[in-house]
Amino acid sequence: MKLNNLLLILVLLFLIGCVEEVEQEEVSLDEIKVVVIEPENTVVEKEYAEDYYEEYYYNQKSEKELDEEDEAESYEEEEEVDEEAIEEEPVVEEEPVEEDDCTSGWYITGYYTPDEEDFSGNLIETETDGGMRSFKEDFLDVVKMEGWGKTLQDDYVGYYWESWHINDKDLDAQGNELVQGMVAVETPLISPGSKLTIPTLPSPYNEQIFTATDTGVTGKHIDVYTGEGKEAEEEMYKITGEDNTVCVLG
Repeated sequence: MKLNNLLLILVLLFLIGCVEEVEQEEVSLDEIKVVVIEPENTVVEKEYAEDYYEEYYYNQKSEKELDEEDEAESYEEEEEVDEEAIEEEPVVEEEPVEEDDCTSGWYITGYYTPDEEDFSGNLIETETDGGMRSFKEDFLDVVKMEGWGKTLQDDYVGYYWESWHINDKDLDAQGNELVQGMVAVETPLISPGSKLTIPTLPSPYNEQIFTATDTGVTGKHIDVYTGEGKEAEEEMYKITGEDNTVCVLG
């Protein structure tokens, strides 16, 4: 009797254990199912999203980096071209520029050679170093002021040392033939033979280079020879004026 009861108890305990194990397994399966299904979908979606955004930002970054690389390469090519152009460009050595000595406050006048044909005065007998000659009186008056004049006989009469002289050329105070472009100066201020410009004179004299070969003036005074005849006389008055700038060329 006791043995039967013991066996019955053992059977009951065995059955109870099987029921609990089944319930535990069913619960565990449900839990596993829930755990497996929900995280699996979530992980898949998360992995898909990460792959998408990673690929998107990678592409964006790649395009940006590509643009920057292209721009850098283009800049390097331009620098290489510029360096080559600089290397190939010939080097031109500048010639030294001579400085001019310019001063202001100069009085400019003109002198010319009068032509006896332009005068209408009475003829008067005049003693010259070439003998007695007849000249128009008003012509001789101008020759006394200008120094020399062209006669009707196509030679020249000059007045200096208080006497009349005949020559085949008109001369300056140094005995040189008078030509346009020469000027009379005071030698302590400007050395004989110096080249100079007077940029304040009217055109074309403002661009002309003069040569200091004559004398007969004093101080800051320059006398510009303008040529022969009536036209030269008009040019003489045209250039006469004060407060001019004179530049002695270096």
